[in-house]
Amino acid sequence: MPPITWRKTSYRPEGDSCVRMAEEPASGAIRLTGTGGPRAAVLTAAPAALRSFPHALKEEHDRG
Repeated sequence: MPPITWRKTSYRPEGDSCVRMAEEPASGAIRLTGTGGPRAAVLTAAPAALRSFPHALKEEHDRG
């Protein structure tokens, strides 16, 4: 199985805080992790679910 390649986001408002993202080669799933890197907690999602996530957050915020 090919290794997962993690990429850092280009937007980091403070210090070393960042989000890392990787695509799992075998399944196409998207993995997200925080500053701690892949040894910390990892969220795994299907690409379609990840695309809908920001919209769901906005809807929740708009409902107040």
